[in-house]
Amino acid sequence: MALEADVCEIYTDVDGVFTADPRIVPTARKLGQVAFEEMLELAASGAKVLHLRSVEFARRHNLPIHVRSSFSTLNGTVVKGSIDAVSPQRIQQPSEDAGMEAPIVASIAYDRSQAKITVVDAPDEVGAAAKVFDIVAGVGINVDMVVQDASAAATERTDITFTLPRDDVERAVKALELARHEVGFERVIAVPRMGKVSLIGAGLRTQPKKIADFFSAIAMAGVNIQMISTSEVRISVVVADEEVDRAVQAAAEKFSDVEVEKVSYGTEVDGDVPEIVGIAHDRSEAKITLVGVTDEPGEAARVFDTLAEAGINIDMIVQNVSAEETRRTDISFTLPRTDVKLARAALGEIQSEIGFADPITDTQIGKVSIVGEGMRTHPGITSRFFAALAAEGVFIRMVSTSEIRVSVLVSTDDLDRAVRATHRAFGLDSDVEAIVYGGTGR
Repeated sequence: MALEADVCEIYTDVDGVFTADPRIVPTARKLGQVAFEEMLELAASGAKVLHLRSVEFARRHNLPIHVRSSFSTLNGTVVKGSIDAVSPQRIQQPSEDAGMEAPIVASIAYDRSQAKITVVDAPDEVGAAAKVFDIVAGVGINVDMVVQDASAAATERTDITFTLPRDDVERAVKALELARHEVGFERVIAVPRMGKVSLIGAGLRTQPKKIADFFSAIAMAGVNIQMISTSEVRISVVVADEEVDRAVQAAAEKFSDVEVEKVSYGTEVDGDVPEIVGIAHDRSEAKITLVGVTDEPGEAARVFDTLAEAGINIDMIVQNVSAEETRRTDISFTLPRTDVKLARAALGEIQSEIGFADPITDTQIGKVSIVGEGMRTHPGITSRFFAALAAEGVFIRMVSTSEIRVSVLVSTDDLDRAVRATHRAFGLDSDVEAIVYGGTGR
């Protein structure tokens, strides 16, 4: 930044940022321009062409990045601009003595326009989630947060929970009820008045203490978190409508140097944008599930504070609604595969206090993510993603979303097929094959 440069050019062995890894999808297309948030999500989801920290620094100082090849004179991909209500220009700059690695929290946002629907006891099989979201998309409803965790081993059935605009609840419930026997779920539970509170900033995934602090602040206010969804630039929780003010106030007191904004999902967004800009994948993660966590304020905070103290970076977090009869819930999260033993040891120290069962670990997973601003305004993107996977026989093990990303966990054996099928489903294939000059690609 001291150079006062207009742009940072980064040279690599491909011609820019592509819609997918050219080694898996040879017909992947080069992107001309990508917003900072979209690039952060792609990088955090496994795209290797840019290191996550480089995008964080560029976004923080609003410095465009031009990604181009060392082996050609072609123009590459320009990373610049913001899609969020919080623009890079408004992000608070770190003080000179804070150092380059100072975490950036840009704002706290809250949304009172949401409702929550849970499809209870759905079959945990290939294609079931695709059917649910195809029904919702069929009546023109755009969903926001989506949470689906692994099924109970004894039943092979799961709950699928999602949020949507409050005005669309009745239409969604009616459409789902008409298809209940066809899909095979037990019932639909709708809560028409919910609120979402989000912590927004660059690099939150690599700052586990910030995540723990956010959860702890909400717990100290006596607010129960009903759903959790995470991304590289946003941590979101769903709470009861009457608890939104307390949650926002508690978060604002904890992060006292940032702005608080009221937002409404899906409004004031340019509809003339691509549905998605690209697909990313990651083979380096593992999943841990804590079964039977008491669904009360503070429990999630204790879990993630413990992991933060151990220095473990968390990626996806999924907490679904609790079982009505037990008031207990499952919390699943992904982390670097190399940190599994450390995480299990740290969790073992609080297991008896919180009362969850032995952690369930899955190291044979891969993550596939679709990223793009367009999913905020185009209904049916989630259902098309899930349908593409179902058509390939790919079983979804977990789902987590942000406003501009949908991520699923699949078996490592299915990962390449999942990426190729998704790329085709969204019409991203090019007429020519991408060139990977150095052999490493994205």
